Amino acid sequence: MVGIMTFHWADDCGAMLQAFALKRFLEKSGERAEIIPYAPKRLTCRYWTFRMSAAVVKGICLYRPNPLVWLYRLTSPAFISRKRAMSRFRREYLTDRKPVRNAKDLSLAPYTCVFFGSDQIWNPDITLCLDPAYLGEIPGREDCRMVSYAASLGGKRFNGADKSLFVRAVGNNLDAVSVREPSDADYVSELLGVPVVTACDPVFLPDREDWESIAADVPEKDVI
Repeated sequence: MVGIMTFHWADDCGAMLQAFALKRFLEKSGERAEIIPYAPKRLTCRYWTFRMSAAVVKGICLYRPNPLVWLYRLTSPAFISRKRAMSRFRREYLTDRKPVRNAKDLSLAPYTCVFFGSDQIWNPDITLCLDPAYLGEIPGREDCRMVSYAASLGGKRFNGADKSLFVRAVGNNLDAVSVREPSDADYVSELLGVPVVTACDPVFLPDREDWESIAADVPEKDVI
């Protein structure tokens, strides 16, 4: 079985569609594929109805409530409808497994291979400093092969602890590395001292029929 570690938990069209696309492509290639349900609180809390803002200060994650956002989300039909649609899509096409909040509670033992990416899983601005789990720091690897597929740094350049962590973790854990942007490929290749290739965003992998199978009919309107 093949596992996928990505931002499947984000209530964001791009994040959800790239996760669907990679999973669908692997399945059509003859693999049994599943999304690994890693969904850390510090990243997912921004999408909750009762949104929290998270920040890492001196290694400690601090949370701040957003009462004005709560009021909007509780009273906005558009937000409620979008939230329900995202949750329904995630359950039907990605995973209905219970979210795992801590990487130490994950295990790669069931998988022969794990894909890390796509999306900006290596952008420390999004993950609030680099998340070791998206760099392959997960227990129970055994004989599991690890590769990144079209992972993105979002153009960021590492320094200090993030740079040391990235070089050590990716260098030790990943058997092959591909990224989404050519500029990131050159940078990561220089950091690791190994060839790094670019790969297209997974939304370009499935066929037209795959997208039509999940698309809803949209009434025509007098707009572009």
